[in-house]
Amino acid sequence: MAIPRASRQIRDDTSSDTAVSATSFSLLGEALRDAYALEREIGSGGMATVYLAEDLRHRRRVAVKVLRPELGTALGPDRFLREVEVAAHLQHPHILPLFDSGRIGESTFYYVMPYVAGESLRQRLGREGPLPIEEALRLAREVADALGYAHEHGIVHRDIKPENILLVAGHAVVADFGIARAVGRAGGEELTGTGIALGTPQYMSPEQASASRDLDGRSDIYALGCVLYEMLTGAPPFTGASAQAVLARHAVDPVSSIRTVRGTVPQPVELVVLRALAKVPADRYPTAGDFAKALGAASRTETVVILPTARGRIPRWAIGLAASAVIAVMLGWWAASRRAGRADAGDAAAAGRARHSVAVLSFANLSPDTADAYLAQGIGEEIAARLVDFPGVRVAGRGAVGRLERADTTDLLQQARQLGVGYLVEGSVRRAGPRVRVSVRLVNASDGFRTWSRSYDHGVGSVLDLQDQVGADVARAVGGGGAEPGARRRSGRTRDPAAYDQLLRASYYTSQRNPRSFARAIQAYEEAVRLDPSFALAYGRLAYAYSLLLDWGWTYRGLPRDSVLARAERAADRALQLDSTIAQAWQVRSEVAARRDPRTLAGALEAGQRAVALDPTNAEVRLEFGYWLRLMGNDSAAKAQLLEAIALEPDLPMPMLHLAWIDAAAKHYADARRWLDSAIVVHPGFFQGYAERAAMRLVVGDTAGARADAETAVRLRPAEDRFTGESTLLALERRTGDTLGLRRRLTALRSHAPKPDTVPVHAAVSWAAALVAAGAHEAAIEFVERVRADPPHLRLHLKDVHFDPVRSDPRVRRLLRPTD
Repeated sequence: MAIPRASRQIRDDTSSDTAVSATSFSLLGEALRDAYALEREIGSGGMATVYLAEDLRHRRRVAVKVLRPELGTALGPDRFLREVEVAAHLQHPHILPLFDSGRIGESTFYYVMPYVAGESLRQRLGREGPLPIEEALRLAREVADALGYAHEHGIVHRDIKPENILLVAGHAVVADFGIARAVGRAGGEELTGTGIALGTPQYMSPEQASASRDLDGRSDIYALGCVLYEMLTGAPPFTGASAQAVLARHAVDPVSSIRTVRGTVPQPVELVVLRALAKVPADRYPTAGDFAKALGAASRTETVVILPTARGRIPRWAIGLAASAVIAVMLGWWAASRRAGRADAGDAAAAGRARHSVAVLSFANLSPDTADAYLAQGIGEEIAARLVDFPGVRVAGRGAVGRLERADTTDLLQQARQLGVGYLVEGSVRRAGPRVRVSVRLVNASDGFRTWSRSYDHGVGSVLDLQDQVGADVARAVGGGGAEPGARRRSGRTRDPAAYDQLLRASYYTSQRNPRSFARAIQAYEEAVRLDPSFALAYGRLAYAYSLLLDWGWTYRGLPRDSVLARAERAADRALQLDSTIAQAWQVRSEVAARRDPRTLAGALEAGQRAVALDPTNAEVRLEFGYWLRLMGNDSAAKAQLLEAIALEPDLPMPMLHLAWIDAAAKHYADARRWLDSAIVVHPGFFQGYAERAAMRLVVGDTAGARADAETAVRLRPAEDRFTGESTLLALERRTGDTLGLRRRLTALRSHAPKPDTVPVHAAVSWAAALVAAGAHEAAIEFVERVRADPPHLRLHLKDVHFDPVRSDPRVRRLLRPTD
């Protein structure tokens, strides 16, 4: 490649003022007509306007960038061109070369680069959001390689950002290399009054933000760390209402965890990015080459570690930290809070429970037809349901089983022991024609040895008997030879094989948790009860499926919500007419009662209590009952139910959130913070957990932590949720005196302000909380007074810490007062 000319000057007889006016397209084209034929403007930025042109001598398309005239005036003649000439000698496959540069008159400078027909990284991110992890790492390595080459030649880019990274045939090419350096060295303090920032706030290192002139390559490493952070999460690490706010955050705020936003990013990758984003240059990678090597090592670690094993499980490091942390933070803290005199007895009881506890893992489908996957999953789930009927046998809940199935083979036993599971049940199902073969293995979690195994061969029509038999055999192996089922062994069941097959299909569809699969599940449940009108269990599960549609806001066949609620109620009532021991039917009746009479919850508490009594090992049932108790103001009883839910399902974040709310209402902020820490550990994408923890941190004065959590909540929240996290951000801007940022944020939110009488209570109260945080107390109280919501729900929301500033207002006290 020929070394580009970097000192071309176009001399004309125009004055400086005329040269400035020549930045218009026609005059510029006239000034460059001997070398370039301008076609059209293709972009503009803070420092330059870009034109597409033809290089007349070499017959190639080029991009001509013309600096803003006020910038040229500050630079002065010749200095900019001398600095650009140094950068023009860079030749690297990931650096866009400089073909030419020059000056028009005394104050208008331009430089010429190849025209790239592709897109910039900014355009790609804007169109697609976060990139695939491996691609993001590869692009970052290519940019780091380019930076390392330039730094060896004494050139620091100073403006690494997605706009300056072009994607050519899938590879990264860095543009404008040396331009920011040239501007900075040539202009110096003369640029202060131009309003032109040398660098982009979202990607500027702390030392660059402080206007240090002695920048080295580590500043570029920081900027590339910001870009990689954005490629992985969809947003740069720091944002704000103004450039000054962003720069201040670079200097003092901690970087939010990447894995909280995107849990699939391996921990080694996150650690590499966080080191690149260290506040102090000495704590970053010494060179861009070191950064590139670290990214390569992290990428190789990802390739080796993150791929599922043959059992389809995620390797141990991906959950090890979460598992140990939640047990230490939650279970250990809870146990430590008990009286010391009961410690030995508690340990002995726990050991006894582990000896008789079992987790039923998903059964493998070995059938030739993959469509039989529902049969394998359903048989495994129904065996677990049979085991619940045996007194003395404790069955792990869905959350615990899910954690075990995410562990790899080497970590599985440790996870089981931490969860208090004594035995693991593994199995496989193979259907061939009219026969079903089920193989079951019982593994001792203490040593990993198989303690019992058996194969069963039955006709498809006798799957019911098969599951009963397997359940009994496993229960006896776990609890001893004398284990016998309780009275509910066959409650609500059917003897019709076709109806039961529909039940298994419906359960399989329900587990997929999406609107389409739910529609198929409901159809299968309805077919089951059509085949056997006395199938109480199918009626109960049909009612539950309808209730979940209501909870998640999904529709079914275009039916209005009231019609779906009526169907759920009819199915629950029919199930209980046939068999009064169907716990799911009582759970649905509880929810229906709460929706029918939200003021007094008449019937909801009684039905919820019945569901808990019938299915005491169901964490979801206890969570819902605890919520009704909270609504009625009985926080101590609610807390007991929520703690039981956590003991049953340690991976459920919602009970922890409710416990945090209870403790926060009692001003026990440290305890509330512990529950929120635990919720985030078990569910890193739990946006409500971050929002509430941000509020807790703000209450105790941790402003940096509050901002980081609130911004994480904003990034994680669903698109339809406009207000989660905003209250804390508004309060922070008000506390720091950032009136401009507060006004901008509040104005943006106002365009989405809900009407108090047409939205769910949580949406209305969230907007009122934002008004309180912004200092608009009167408007917030007037809005809340017009909210059309049942008193229990409204009282519960008004106990949130966001309403502390208006709690003493007589109108708020009236709303908080229990009513008959």
